[in-house]
Amino acid sequence: MPIPDFQTLMLPLLRYCADSKEARPYAAQVNNKIVLIDGPMLADLMIDYGLGVTTVTSYEIKRVDSDYFLDE
Repeated sequence: MPIPDFQTLMLPLLRYCADSKEARPYAAQVNNKIVLIDGPMLADLMIDYGLGVTTVTSYEIKRVDSDYFLDE
């Protein structure tokens, strides 16, 4: 049996958590500040902080260094 990929394993869990309607009333009752995030925001944070993600492709953008070509 192959190991499930992220989409197969985590996506249903993220959808389930995003549908939780108990979170809003609970967060309103708690004395500490709680920031609720939805699925797309969670995905953005995971990408920004490199948590649970893998870099597939990386691009390097270069420009010409004009100082290199100046006469001395």
